[in-house]
Amino acid sequence: MNKRRNGMIFLVVAGLVFAGASFADSVTDVIYEAENAEAMEGVTSKGLDTGALGTGYVDFGSSGCYIRWNRILSDAGEAVLTFRYTTKSGGRHTVLFVNGSQVEAIAWKEMGSWTVWGTNAVKVTLKKGNNTIELRQSSAEGPNIDQMTVSSKPITHNSVPDLTGFSQADAESNIISAGMAVGTVFTEESGTVEAGRVIRQSPTGGLTLPIGSKIDLVVSRGMPAVG
Repeated sequence: MNKRRNGMIFLVVAGLVFAGASFADSVTDVIYEAENAEAMEGVTSKGLDTGALGTGYVDFGSSGCYIRWNRILSDAGEAVLTFRYTTKSGGRHTVLFVNGSQVEAIAWKEMGSWTVWGTNAVKVTLKKGNNTIELRQSSAEGPNIDQMTVSSKPITHNSVPDLTGFSQADAESNIISAGMAVGTVFTEESGTVEAGRVIRQSPTGGLTLPIGSKIDLVVSRGMPAVG
């Protein structure tokens, strides 16, 4: 929610206040479901039985378990991460990591019931491009996490990754991570590039293009047939 005070625009997100029109005017909210996080260990993905949104939620297990979102696209600068969570009892803690660096220890306020959901907001700094965000449990028991909302400046352009020599699956994953779209995948024989790996791409790596641009791939079918 944007608020104006004394001619300045303030962005208010779950009690955190950002001053300055540039951030407030351009910020967008993107929701990332916990059950769809790209990496998790020691946690259990469950359904909608307790009032979670999306397709479910993640139940933290023992100390050291984690969930990690690997494809958080943003422009460089301040952002707010707002986690929708529930926990019946107190004494539950996690550590927040952004791009591999520890940012903050989070204490999750007791909600009194597993069917009552609240929010916990944290201010962070994101880099331009792809970011990783991880919640790692540091107490004996942890919360249930439903989703994370990232309030940040949207990225409009990004560098095209160089995909030469990558497997087709890894190349497509890197395209998506960069905020681009997989275009047409062609195949051709090659005496030098292993079957299933990228021979070349269009546009080439290193160019800066708008988010959503399509990247075409030429993938090797292997050695030409003999005879």
